Amino acid sequence: MKKIFIFFLFLASLLANTNSDHLKFTDKEQIWINKKIPITYVYDIDWAPFEWKNEVNRHTGIISDILNLISKKSNLKFEAIHTNNWSKAVLLAENNKVDMYSAIPYSKDRAKYMNFISGDIFQYNACFIKHSNDKTDYNNNLHKELINKTIAIVRSSSLGNSVKSKYPQAKYIEVEKTEDGFEKLESADIDLFVINSATADYMINTRGYNNLEVAKKLDEVFKLKIAISKSMPEELLSIIDKTIAHIDKNKIDKIYNKWISPVHTDKTINWNIVIYVIIISSIIVLLLIYRQYLLYKSNKNLETIVQERTNDLEDSKETLKKINATLEYKIKKEVEENQQKDRVLFQQSKMASMGEMIGNIAHQWRQPISIISMWANNIIADIDMGDVENQELRKYAVNINEQTQHLSQTIDDFRNFFIPNKNPNTFTLKDSIDKTMSLLAASLKTHNIEVIKNIEDIEITALENEFTQALLNIIKNAKDILVTLPEDKRKLILIDIYKKDNIAIIEIKDSGGGVPENTIDKVFEPYFTTKHKSQGTGVGLYMTESIVTKHLSGEISVSNEEFKYANEHYKGAKFTIKLLP
Repeated sequence: MKKIFIFFLFLASLLANTNSDHLKFTDKEQIWINKKIPITYVYDIDWAPFEWKNEVNRHTGIISDILNLISKKSNLKFEAIHTNNWSKAVLLAENNKVDMYSAIPYSKDRAKYMNFISGDIFQYNACFIKHSNDKTDYNNNLHKELINKTIAIVRSSSLGNSVKSKYPQAKYIEVEKTEDGFEKLESADIDLFVINSATADYMINTRGYNNLEVAKKLDEVFKLKIAISKSMPEELLSIIDKTIAHIDKNKIDKIYNKWISPVHTDKTINWNIVIYVIIISSIIVLLLIYRQYLLYKSNKNLETIVQERTNDLEDSKETLKKINATLEYKIKKEVEENQQKDRVLFQQSKMASMGEMIGNIAHQWRQPISIISMWANNIIADIDMGDVENQELRKYAVNINEQTQHLSQTIDDFRNFFIPNKNPNTFTLKDSIDKTMSLLAASLKTHNIEVIKNIEDIEITALENEFTQALLNIIKNAKDILVTLPEDKRKLILIDIYKKDNIAIIEIKDSGGGVPENTIDKVFEPYFTTKHKSQGTGVGLYMTESIVTKHLSGEISVSNEEFKYANEHYKGAKFTIKLLP
């Protein structure tokens, strides 16, 4: 089997060499060829069908195929240097960073630093292309029709520079790539685009630019030549000249037709390729047969393993059935217990708030009752002294009525707080804050606690009583911290309400020194408190977090913050609530 394989390889190699053409080179030329020095060259990455950079970053097109043909016949090795645009390619050649241009038209400027081969590898005409909506006839008086026209040319191209010098009456803009010129013409950013006729036909027929057409073919004929850097030896130029002269013109035509008319295919059978395909296919078949044998053995082993795993899964399935039989009951029971726990915690929080409110009522009523008592005593004293005037009695009665109205309003505020209301209503945050502070005003004043409000008038739709409960819990928490401060310390509660990115933000901070860093992450946990057991249950902030997130669909967070107020520095806890208006 090994001997047969070697025979086929030898036969393939023999057939591959029978078609090679013989070229005669001088001794100097042959010495240079034998060095196998890679010849670096630049090319236009966007000049189809002549040449471009394909999807796998390789030089492709007519010129690429011709260079490959030259390489096979001469044993020269060409190495493409890829750039992002033609301008950068020209810059590399001008600075002697590469050895060769793949193919360019002759120009005096380039002849200063490049030697051009004597023969041509291609000739083409220049042309103007236009949009099909442009009805201008450019064949009658081209010079006149080009006045005030905007024409695109490829930057650093010989064709573009030649047309620009011959028709200076037009306005010219430079594009980096051929594709850019077609795009600008299609979007009507320009009137005409200068390009060679072969590229025009190729782009219109194969790239989908069906709304563009040739406006005018010019008489100028451009001849493509390979250009070698003057720093390279003369032998290289003569090697390429001899090789191109030795290439059959029919092969060049086939290359051209391959790219210009890709639908036409060559029917000639290349037996070298056939032999290679047979050899490679035989090897692949043998490998597939061997692989199939390995797969057969592997499948047998897998069948055994699968059967064992299936038996294990059946056992596991029975176990899971037993577990699932009781899982639903356990989950339902656990959910009910959690709901009951939340109800108990909420009730505890409400009762704690009720106790706090009763204390607040005492504070709120103490002063009005004292005033009413004072005015009543004044009336009694005046009556006893017989010094009673209607006007004086009226003043006393008015003052007593005002204090009675204040007591009545206080009763309404406290009663509204405890009335359950599960239907959302629309209210302003400013009014809600004012109502909340009216419930706590007397208690805060007794402890010399100042409240500074900076509130935007923002309207939201939510459960107002739930929102009030959350505010009361936070402010009460701040008050409990502030009352522990020394008398000479200023006690502040700052309330800021504003809107940002259509979100209502409520910030409440105090000057109480803040929450210890090692416990700040636990403030919203149930039964967590830093106070003595007689001062708190630890459910207030837990219920506040539950109200904000579950009942108000908002967010709440806590942090420690240092701030400045009235030229004094303070530190305290800051609670931030975010709600949708």
